[in-house]
This record gives sequence, structure tokens and C-alpha cells, in this order.
Amino acid sequence: AATALRSTVVLSCMRVLSASVAGLPLHIYRRLRDGGKEIAREHPLYRILHTKPNGWQTSVEWREQLMLHMLSHGQAFNEKVYSGGQISQIIPLHPSRMKLEQLENNRLRYSYREDKGSSTVYTQDAIMHIRGMSDDGVNGMSMVELARDAIGLARACEIHGATFFGNGARPGVILSTDQMLSPEAAENTRNQWERAHRGPDRSNRTAVLQGGLKVSELGGNNQESQFLEARRFQVEEICRIFGVPPHLAGDLSRSSFSNIEQQSLDYLQNGLMPWLRRIESAIARDLLE
Repeated sequence: AATALRSTVVLSCMRVLSASVAGLPLHIYRRLRDGGKEIAREHPLYRILHTKPNGWQTSVEWREQLMLHMLSHGQAFNEKVYSGGQISQIIPLHPSRMKLEQLENNRLRYSYREDKGSSTVYTQDAIMHIRGMSDDGVNGMSMVELARDAIGLARACEIHGATFFGNGARPGVILSTDQMLSPEAAENTRNQWERAHRGPDRSNRTAVLQGGLKVSELGGNNQESQFLEARRFQVEEICRIFGVPPHLAGDLSRSSFSNIEQQSLDYLQNGLMPWLRRIESAIARDLLE
């Protein structure tokens, strides 16, 4: 997950989804006899969910972290802290430290590794658990893990681009001569060349060659390798995985005034709404019942 976050496309998609969820209002409603509803501000959980879930986070910060955990690890965990028989705080627990076990009675047991190495065991009633797509109904599946090949290719393109432009936007260079050079002389020649010509601020500088030294370039350019096309395709691929329209991740190549509105509506219905339903269902199951 940490490696995936170094990809700008993955980070953009996660930022869009996390900000979308964190920016929405979070209310508890009471149903009325006439079929309507009203905000239940006097409910004990209202302040926790709407304003301050714990002693150091706002509701926006808590939901943003919750979404980041679900997107990167497939699930999010929160400890329910009680005071006077009621929930007083919701403490986020990092999913990389949590292990789940389904008991014979089908209830879940959670084992959490603390900072100092000890483990704390929680019953199912003590944890608010939001899971993403799951093949066993217990553990959420990490989208980052499932899409690791697509993310790895996008990250490889970014590393290649950074290296290419860091070398002055030039392919690799071979320095050759008919003379025999000692290992020390060869190393000094290479270091002198890189000090003089490596980096975007030193590209296209005049080279002075002595002793029969010849320069030849190794490898093709970015146009020949279709570097830009590969990068654009990976943006679309990762956006497709996360259900985020490419224009929200900064790719406007296929967007226009006529289709951006429709893409945004599709994002709300098919990209964002499933996550909102998961959070809503987990709140109803783990906090309100």
C-alpha cells in the first residue's frame, strides 16, 4: 500500500474518493410517524459522528482516514470506547496490524498488534468494521493488491520519466575509445561526463572530447517507446479500477463540456455511492443496533 501511494495516479484517485466522502454531511435521522424524517441532534452518537469521533480528530479527518484505509487495505477498523454504558469515542485502528478469526459460532474475533508488540484481543461487539469487496465475507480485499500489476506499470512509467528528464531528457550514453583505460581512468571519465552533462540544467552543453573518445546514445527516445501513450493509458486503467472519472484525476484528454457533467453523475452513482452505502450499513450495524 505504501508503494502504491507513491504513484501519482493512485494518490489522485484515493484523494478524490476520500475527499468526496469526508466532505459530505454525516447526520443521524429519526423517522417520523408521517413517513418523513428529521435530524436527531440529541442522539448520543450525533456529536461523535458529525463533529468529533475522538479526542484528536474531527469527523472530516476521521472519515478521510477511514476511506484511505478501505481503499489501500480493503477494510477499516475502529475501536468503540464506552463511558457510562454509551459510546463516547471511536478510535481508528490501522488495518495492517489487525488479524481476524471467525469462531465456530460465526462471530468474529479481532487481534490487534500494538506499537510495543503486544496484542489486544477484541470481541465483535467492540469493533466497528467496514469491509470492501470480499470473497469470504470476513476480510475485505485490497484494491491496491488486486491491481498491483497496473499500479506497478504506472509507477514504472513515472520512475522512467523522472530518470529520463533527470538525465537531461537524453537516452543512455556510451563513451568509447580505442585506447586501453584502467578501471580508475574509466571511472573518472564517466564521473566527469556525468558532472558536466547529467541533469536538465546541463543538457545540450558543448562536449570537449580528447584521446579519441567517442559518444553514442543507447536506447530509443520516449516517442519511439510510446511513453506518453503508455502513461495516459495507465491513468485511465487505474481510474477505471477505483471508479473515478479521469478528469477528476487531472486527465482531460477525453473530456469536454458536454460529457464532464455526465461523467460526474456516473461517478456519484457508480463510484462513490457504493462506498457510502458500505459506511452507512456499518454504522447502522455496529453503532446504532
